[in-house]
Amino acid sequence: MKSIAKPFVKWVGGKGQLLNQLENHIPKDIYEQEFTYIEPFVGGGAMLFFMLQKFPNIKRAVINDINQNLIDAYINIKENAEGLVYRLKHIERQYSSITDYEKQKTFYLEMRRKFNEEKLTSIDKTAILIFLNRTCFNGLYRENSKGKFNVPFGKYTNPTICNEELIYADSELLNQFDVEILCGDFVETASKVDEKGLNFFYLDPPYRPLSSTSSFNSYVKEVFDDGEQNRLRYFCHEINQKKSLFLLSNSDPHNINPNDNFFDELYANYHISRISANRSVNSNASKRGKINELLIDNFYHVNYIPSIVIYDSYSLLGNIERKVDLGKITIDKKRLSYANPIYSDTVDNIVYNFHIEGWLPIWVDDDYCIRDGQHRYAAAKQMGLKYIDVLKLNYETLANEKYNSKYYKSKLKEKYLIS
Repeated sequence: MKSIAKPFVKWVGGKGQLLNQLENHIPKDIYEQEFTYIEPFVGGGAMLFFMLQKFPNIKRAVINDINQNLIDAYINIKENAEGLVYRLKHIERQYSSITDYEKQKTFYLEMRRKFNEEKLTSIDKTAILIFLNRTCFNGLYRENSKGKFNVPFGKYTNPTICNEELIYADSELLNQFDVEILCGDFVETASKVDEKGLNFFYLDPPYRPLSSTSSFNSYVKEVFDDGEQNRLRYFCHEINQKKSLFLLSNSDPHNINPNDNFFDELYANYHISRISANRSVNSNASKRGKINELLIDNFYHVNYIPSIVIYDSYSLLGNIERKVDLGKITIDKKRLSYANPIYSDTVDNIVYNFHIEGWLPIWVDDDYCIRDGQHRYAAAKQMGLKYIDVLKLNYETLANEKYNSKYYKSKLKEKYLIS
């Protein structure tokens, strides 16, 4: 029986237990056509190996991580699996011959010293990395501020140090798709987008800590703080503008503080789901258990997207009606403030950029015939929305001025800075 490819190291935030839920949240588009798959934070690779085995229609795959040791491991598994297996077997024989716990610990600490201090070949360092990962406390990878691996020795009985079948299965899959392996800042992966085809990003960054005592989000010396979370949000805007699809995982602050809306506000114009996950990284086993995580995406097709409304300004023009059935709204070219045709490029821009620019209501008469906003109406239909917000114009209020959409928009923009 052929071995199934899966992560060759245990990694903080690994998604092995969440694959079924993640599968339920991936975009339907990638089932229907070839696409480029990009992971800016590959980590242990649970999602990567799942995607490569699930979707033979991936025409190109790109992975990235800021951790050079981890990325070197991917490269060595792809390019020299046989050499890596040879070295791991050698380490396994050495370690297995030691039965005394203190001597095992001494062996571990010596390997950790070599990993941190000696000039090793890339493949020798990968072999030691895998050994340390299989024998260190809780299977963690963590670096101190100097970039040194600093996890203490764990206590395992007969750990599997060389999983030969797994390494060969991973190598075969990485080569089958000729996965491009990068090491650097996550923003650099935007340059790998296929401008003419479909792209799907899965983003699994270091999670925002839920509390000061659960602040394990730096497995490298570079800290991923709220500033980095904000930078990631702008990256999502960038790839959204490139018409790429993305799914993003992160912690849910509501687990600790229901009033902490950091991500709800940061990604207010995207779709947010909450799923149940297991907390696996805690020195106290009793504190490991169920917890909610966030999934954020730019492709989930909802029935209704509330508009951004400044009520004081819109009250000058009429009354806002929320969640009006799209089927009630009609178009009569003779009644449009601008009787221009509906341009498909404009509609596409609204569909892909409303996350950034906001979503304004459509201006209608009492009978729900459009006066202004025909492109937003067409975009709502294209997005499959069932409901939309409208501004029902009040002509008694506007009686002193001849109705002119451009005039009122300019006044609103001037007074209330509406885009």
